[in-house]
Amino acid sequence: MQYFHCTLVLVRNTISMKIKIIVAVLLIVSFSSCKKDSTARQTQYNIIPQNSSGVTGTVTFIEQPSLSQTEVDIEVKNTPGYYYVAHIHQGTPSLYRGAIYIFDPIYSSSGHISFQQNIPLLYDSALTLNGTFVLHDSTGNNVLGLCGIGVNK
Repeated sequence: MQYFHCTLVLVRNTISMKIKIIVAVLLIVSFSSCKKDSTARQTQYNIIPQNSSGVTGTVTFIEQPSLSQTEVDIEVKNTPGYYYVAHIHQGTPSLYRGAIYIFDPIYSSSGHISFQQNIPLLYDSALTLNGTFVLHDSTGNNVLGLCGIGVNK
């Protein structure tokens, strides 16, 4: 009887250990699938200050293939605390016209802007834009910084 009890306890502990290992493997697999796709292509453009604004920064296009969109990351320094307006205009930095993408209003309270928004454009199409990124003050009249994007890099 003692032998049977020891065997039963050993079998139960072995099954319990296998279940713990399976659960641990499943957790590892599920958490590893939550990572952002590190193979996403991206292209960065440098913002050129305008009108003695002193702003510096970058605009980065990041491929979002699962969404059929392009993420636009905007990082700008030397911005006083107020609202800003950002657009992608058609044309070159020296001759741009109508806005083709208008971003949500951007607020800076710390002198630094870190902003992300998706645009409904495939990454490869974004890289072929004849466009200019423009950062305006809240009135939209004073251009603080710009950069050529797409074919205008």
